[in-house]
Amino acid sequence: MAESGVDCDIRLTDFIASEPWQKRMLLTAQNYIADNNKKWLYVGGQVGCGKTLLCSGVFAGMIKKEGLQGKYMLWRDEVVKIKACVNIEQEYTALIEPLKEVPILYIDDFFKVERGKKPTGADINVAFEILNYRYNKKLATIISSELFLKDIVACDEAVGSRIYQLAKLSCIEVGKDVKKNMRLRDVAV
Repeated sequence: MAESGVDCDIRLTDFIASEPWQKRMLLTAQNYIADNNKKWLYVGGQVGCGKTLLCSGVFAGMIKKEGLQGKYMLWRDEVVKIKACVNIEQEYTALIEPLKEVPILYIDDFFKVERGKKPTGADINVAFEILNYRYNKKLATIISSELFLKDIVACDEAVGSRIYQLAKLSCIEVGKDVKKNMRLRDVAV
């Protein structure tokens, strides 16, 4: 766990599920851990609804259950590093190969870009390279994003359809509603 990049103390039980939509999130996550079969988990939608906490708990649970190596990837940080060295083969390979080959990968804030903008062609190329490899090898992949799957398909059909195919049974999408932003629960919105 310490090498994965995620807090070793995180547990799926840290996710509080008091609302029906939260209970559905938690049940899907628990089912994913119980019967993974190398499929993918996709959690998308509302900012602050607990996507990262839930996925981190699933990721930690998977590593503990399976005893496999895992890697956490914060999309915005890692994609910048990868794109910066795309023309320096040795550095590029050193950054991207571990993301492609690790048995369990958790990509947080997938395709997170500046408000009102879409992922660049370079973002899509990196996403395709990582996800296509993992798709073909059927490696466990957990993805959180503020986007719905249909939005990812609209950005790039090849990337979106691969996520959909392997995550369709473990797909959670939380509708946009500021009342579901748990960070603002004590603020009148």
